[in-house]
Parts: sequence; structure tokens; C-alpha cells
Amino acid sequence: MPPFPAIFALAANMNGRYSVSSGGRHDVPFNDDYASRGLEYFDVWSPEIATHYAEVFWTDMGTHPIPPEIVRRFANKTMAIVGYEMDQVMVQPTGKPGVHPEKDVSVPINWAYNHHYETWLLGAAAEMERVSVDPNDVSSHGAATRMVARHRAGAAASPDGAPSSQWFSEGNGGESRKSFHGYPAGFAQLVRSPRAWHTTPMQIDIRNRDCGATPDDVARCSGPHGFTPGPEPRQARYGLAVAGLVPGGPKGGVPGA
Repeated sequence: MPPFPAIFALAANMNGRYSVSSGGRHDVPFNDDYASRGLEYFDVWSPEIATHYAEVFWTDMGTHPIPPEIVRRFANKTMAIVGYEMDQVMVQPTGKPGVHPEKDVSVPINWAYNHHYETWLLGAAAEMERVSVDPNDVSSHGAATRMVARHRAGAAASPDGAPSSQWFSEGNGGESRKSFHGYPAGFAQLVRSPRAWHTTPMQIDIRNRDCGATPDDVARCSGPHGFTPGPEPRQARYGLAVAGLVPGGPKGGVPGA
């Protein structure tokens, strides 16, 4: 099995059913069940993420292969991507993502706050490149460089005009799992000869280690009445009055440890 394996299958939604909104209307009629639409999917796992309490993990995790069956099937062809799902999971055995996907346990959102992520699907004619960033570009959060996908110099263009890469980036935060990332009929993201994926997550470790941090501890210090905040410095701008980390939320004014 490859170090960062994938599964190709036809199945129900990974995160269950979704509530779809359109403009100011909620729960609009929309088929959010991918399987009922006859769609196929494949799974990929990132390398392992290991963090300490209060650590911000904003790290490029490199390029990794997608299933070889997909590469062969779409060689010199165009894939139409009509949606995707994501999750943050604890895997078993530790450090072996994808070996036993049926044992994956979702990481509670008040353990690791998923601020945003960037993921690219790369075709045979695409490559990743680190480029300099305009200091006034606030989307890079002060970083001097960033990763982008480029059409490889000298590579032939797709005969059907399809791109050689696609970019997926969301800032859904705590709503990332249950935000619907599907497209209306007739719309898709196209990529020619897909071969690999590349990801850069940004998440914040907010789990109080006194409550444990293993799959067996998921129900401890969690839920609407059981959240137990961890320590924070006295000079923290936002205090412990907020049940969980909510960037930009109300000021608590409660001194921490």
C-alpha cells in the first residue's frame, strides 16, 4: 500500500446529508446525495499532522499520488469534478493513514479548529512552484512566498482546452465538514490527466490535554455543556468566556493561567 493511500469507490456521502442554501433561502430543494446521482469518488489522506496545544499548523505538506487506477483511467482524458468532501481524522494504527479507514475517528472541531485549507489536483502537465508574494496581498497572511500550480514549461496544452490543474480552497472554519462543496448540474472543475494532489492545511490545536487526546477521549470535555478550555496567557485578547476558540468572537475578559 502506498504511503499516502487512496480508495476509489461508489458510496454514500462521507459527512452525511447537507442543508443547501441559495441566496437568502435555506434548505432549498437540491440533491446533495452524491451516490444517488451515480457519481464516483476516491479518497486521499494527507501525511500525519501532530501538534501541541495552542500550536498553529500552517504547513505545506507536499505532493502525493492519487490512486493509480484513476491515473490510468484518465490518462490523456479529462476528469470532471462535481464536488468534494473533507474531514479531519485520527487514524489507526497511528501514523498509517488509510490502512484501516473504517477505524477513522473524526477529530472534534473544539480539538483542532480548521481555519482554512488549500488543495490542488495536478495533471500530467502541471507542477507546483513557490513564488514571491506581494507584501500588500493580505490573502498570504504576511508570508513572503506561497505555492501555486503552474502548467509545466514546454508541456503541450490539452486538445480539449481543459486545465492541467485545479485549486480547491475553503475558509469554512468550524463549518467545513457540513458545508456542501457540490456543484449544480452542468457545472464542474475540469482537469486533464490527473496524477497527484498537493495540500496546505491551516488549523489550530485547542484541545485541553487534561481531557485526553486519543480516539477514546472524543466524548470527554466535549458537547455544548462539557467543553473545558485550556490555559491561555493573561495578556490574551480574547478570554475564556467563549466556549471554544472563535476567531473574532466576543471578548471574554477572563484571565487565564
